[in-house]
Amino acid sequence: MNDGMTDPRQPRPAEEILCPFCGTPVWSDDEECLQCNAPLVPGVCRHCRHANPPLALRCERCGSPNLIRQHLSGHVQPAQPEPPSRSFLFSLVAALSIAVLGFVLHGRWKAATEPPPQGLQAPGVPAADFSLLDQDGQRQTLSGLAAGRPAVLYGFSGDCAQCRTDLGRLVQAVGSNPPEGAAFVGLMHQGTPPGARSLKDSLRLPGSILADADGSACGNLGIGEFTVIVLDRKRRPVFRGGVTGMTQVLPAALALP
Repeated sequence: MNDGMTDPRQPRPAEEILCPFCGTPVWSDDEECLQCNAPLVPGVCRHCRHANPPLALRCERCGSPNLIRQHLSGHVQPAQPEPPSRSFLFSLVAALSIAVLGFVLHGRWKAATEPPPQGLQAPGVPAADFSLLDQDGQRQTLSGLAAGRPAVLYGFSGDCAQCRTDLGRLVQAVGSNPPEGAAFVGLMHQGTPPGARSLKDSLRLPGSILADADGSACGNLGIGEFTVIVLDRKRRPVFRGGVTGMTQVLPAALALP
């Protein structure tokens, strides 16, 4: 029911009023007097109605924190949004940091627990480096021959008839030219550079043939009879077996990062 009184909750139209400080006419929705720059929107105390300075946090008269922003003409001004507190910003930064850390750790855990590609074994301990003479009498190292790429090591004994048969199967599988992107390294157990050269030429073996004169390199790799070992780019064994298995897993080994 309308009793003729104005609802104080409804905004009033702008009107001309006088600045209470200098008497200059101002509009009721001005923030400050254009003549004396006096603020026209003080913080009015809800408790005692005292007009405090605009930025006051407590009433100067009664100490109450319950202040409102009210224009001198009676227009209620919306409170300005408060900036985020330091505690809120700290909590936000902490939450984002935890989320990023969780994402990184999850990625590492997933990479560590995912099974290797089909046919490959879980990477083992990196193969120890060695330095041996090749078929031309040049000193070679495993780290140098397999730098930044997978390697296929095949160990054999020069006086083993079965090893010659297996070497023939290897040549049939990969040819005398190794697949692009992989290093083929033959380890001739208790061999010599001239013997390595003779065997390489007669069987057209792929890659370099190293003479493991004292058998230490083959021993460290656990090679007795003919064995093929595939190393990833970090020289970690991902396959140990024969020629057929090697040809099946080599494409997956080449695709490893």
